Amino acid sequence: MSSWWARWRELDAKEQGLLYGLALCGALYLVHYTIYSFWFIEDAAISFAFARNLVAGEGFVAYPGGERVEGFSNPSWTLLLAAAQAVGVTPWISAKLFGMVFGLGTLGVAFAWARRMIEPQHPSRGALLAPLLLAVSPQFVLWNASGLENSVFSLLLALGAWRTLVETREGGRPLSALAWALLAMTRPEAPMYAAMGGLIGFGLAIQHRGRSRALRWGVAWNAVFAVVFGGWYAWRFAYFAWPFPNTYYAKLSDGTHFEPLSWNGAGWKYLRGYALYTGHGFLLPVYALGQTGLSGRRGTVGLVACAAGVVLLSTTFAADEPAWWVAARVGFLAVAAVGLPLVGVGRPGQAARSLAWYLGALALFFALYSGGDWMRGFRWLSMASVPMAVLLADAVLTLGAELRADPGEARWRRRLTWGIPRGLMAYALGASVVSAGVWLGRPETSPYDVHFRVQYMQQAAARLHLDHVSLLEVDMGAHMWWSGFELVDIAGLVDVPMAHHAWEDAFVADYVYAERHADFEHVHPTGGWGDRAHLRKPAGWRDYLEIPAYPISPRMQHVGNNVRKDLFVRPSWEGTPGRVISFAPAGQTVAGVTANLEGWDVVAPEVMPGGEFFLEVGLRRLRPGPDLRLIAFLREQATGRVQSWELPPGYDWLPQSRWTARDVVVGRHALSLPADLQPGRYDLGFVVLAGDLGVLAAADASPDPVLAWGERRFPGAIDVVPAAQARSFAQVGLDEARTAAGAGACERAERRWMSARRHLAEADPWQRDASGSISVALARCYGERAGVDAEDALAEADIVAARRWDHRQPVVQRVGVALADRWEAAGDQARAGGDAKTALAMWTRALRADPTRSWVRRRAEAARDEVLGLYQPPKEAE
Repeated sequence: MSSWWARWRELDAKEQGLLYGLALCGALYLVHYTIYSFWFIEDAAISFAFARNLVAGEGFVAYPGGERVEGFSNPSWTLLLAAAQAVGVTPWISAKLFGMVFGLGTLGVAFAWARRMIEPQHPSRGALLAPLLLAVSPQFVLWNASGLENSVFSLLLALGAWRTLVETREGGRPLSALAWALLAMTRPEAPMYAAMGGLIGFGLAIQHRGRSRALRWGVAWNAVFAVVFGGWYAWRFAYFAWPFPNTYYAKLSDGTHFEPLSWNGAGWKYLRGYALYTGHGFLLPVYALGQTGLSGRRGTVGLVACAAGVVLLSTTFAADEPAWWVAARVGFLAVAAVGLPLVGVGRPGQAARSLAWYLGALALFFALYSGGDWMRGFRWLSMASVPMAVLLADAVLTLGAELRADPGEARWRRRLTWGIPRGLMAYALGASVVSAGVWLGRPETSPYDVHFRVQYMQQAAARLHLDHVSLLEVDMGAHMWWSGFELVDIAGLVDVPMAHHAWEDAFVADYVYAERHADFEHVHPTGGWGDRAHLRKPAGWRDYLEIPAYPISPRMQHVGNNVRKDLFVRPSWEGTPGRVISFAPAGQTVAGVTANLEGWDVVAPEVMPGGEFFLEVGLRRLRPGPDLRLIAFLREQATGRVQSWELPPGYDWLPQSRWTARDVVVGRHALSLPADLQPGRYDLGFVVLAGDLGVLAAADASPDPVLAWGERRFPGAIDVVPAAQARSFAQVGLDEARTAAGAGACERAERRWMSARRHLAEADPWQRDASGSISVALARCYGERAGVDAEDALAEADIVAARRWDHRQPVVQRVGVALADRWEAAGDQARAGGDAKTALAMWTRALRADPTRSWVRRRAEAARDEVLGLYQPPKEAE
């Protein structure tokens, strides 16, 4: 500590003042950053989930047990989050801490970068304008706080640029290559920035240090870059099997986003929106004159460029503008982007200035190339925030110096020239504050917003009592982090087949509705992703029905939540036979039967007070009429006490007007029992209501009704026992299930477990430990049986069941690898023989047995294209 104090005391007053000023910028940044401390962007949870899954030993997968997929576009950031997760710091905290620390570091590096271009002409305190601009910039601060990689991107970009300037002028180890290499790992387009930094750096090294030294620096620079980035790229290519991240194929691989000559296309609209919304568009002349200055021929070129820009860019953006006019506008911008820094060559500080200009131009180009971004707040332009802040600070100081009036000139002129640079800075700072305030009034979607839908779908799955749930969705962040579901990503970010296809009808029918056939789908009734991804076109869409919307505000409901009908609508009753009860209006004969209770089951009749009893019923509607309501009740035999529950037919998801006479609508209900219920035997009864018809009479209705005339009771169906006895029943059932699993009777073990757990409430603490032990036993049972199955179809079904119960069991992994080896080889053989269909089937089986085989997935998608006619291989030359 004393050494730091001694070094501080050695600084002159000027340097101490600069550090004080930098500290004030940092304090302003922290205040601004704190405003966004409540918010994360929804996509951030994607990186969070990948980091968590990696640390948990799952690898880079979207959900435990899933396939490998590079569904994140920020490897260095995801690895940082994983490192924090490994020491116990959740990404929800580490992302905020990293964003804060990296943002503060960027202010310091941006200050050092700005000094390199400003000090040769102006007092170095002017370089504080750069960190000041960053501290108030919403693009810089809010995206640092978003949970995404923007903070580490900005820091590495600034470090790479600053170290390049230092090394090419003063010598030193090529540490800039390390910064550029790490930057190249941070975003898919980041290698462009690294290439630009290395190219400009080599040119500067020749200029300042001579060819021989520049060559040595270039060789060392490329060696460092190749080791770091090349090593990462080689590993990720072997791991994921694709040359680019999956997000690239999902978003940009079709090449339709880049429309440079479409002035009203998405890319130019995005840039124009940024220019107008943030006010930076009105500062374009300032940026341009910052490159050329106002003096001499350079200044003349700069003024002419500004005048041409005003003429070309201030016109209306009509859809019917002549193509030549649009081409002239785009051509002018391209020439200005490339040429203006060249005009300024020879000016003091031009090396740092040109580097900042070209790096900022690359960010603008990527926004144009990608067609912008769906997120409000102009995320892509945050990549340009550091070079833009450095350039604007320099340009304002340059204009202020060159416009400064001599002391002998008129007072009004002195005041005008004094006020111009200050007015520009006030405008830039004010525009940042205003746009930040506007953005805060309309924050972008966060994981917590989507968490409402996650909870709703979890509740829907719980009503169906599903142990394993699959979901077709588009908002992956919250679902990856919270749902625990197997996910099919409509947008393709974390789903390889979806990313490599353009939602062709044949592909959607084959992959979405045949291969995956998710339990739930989030697809709105009209428009949106349903249209974009052609999800409502194939026949498989008819397998689903929309369940009720959930509220997202006091006045708004979120629609588009769909469930697979066959999860609760069956062609026949599959439970205990011989329990059909017919219900008809009072006084009518068999011909008037309105509905049948096709059957009922109490899976575990011994239950405890305050617990639950599990009742499964199947209802068939035989003729149209008022909606039916089903009531179940218990009657204590000793006291006559009655407890009743309404069982909504089909959970009220399928309107009864759409039932057919062939449909048996099944309901599975965990019914809560009062805590003061007395132990003893209880009768189970049913009552059916039918609107204006009132109570329907059951065939063989029970005499002496206790709830309603026409009821049907079954004596002694439920036995309420003390809690200890109920737990004993549950434990006996669990032990029997484990014994059956050990004997290879996997289905019997599974059924016995399903009944054992129903003795107790689903929230009972016993359930958690019991679920863990039986999952291991069932996974081993199915896994071992899969290893000896004689037929491929049986082996596939068993290994899939084993993986669903516990994919990390050694026997499951060992057998899965062996089966996958066999099926992969069979697929290779079929493909070599020209049988793409069989190859696809075998490779798909291999992936179900061992999802880590990224290269098999790549071959499978090529075979799928050929099978579906989406890709025709070139004909052999005759």
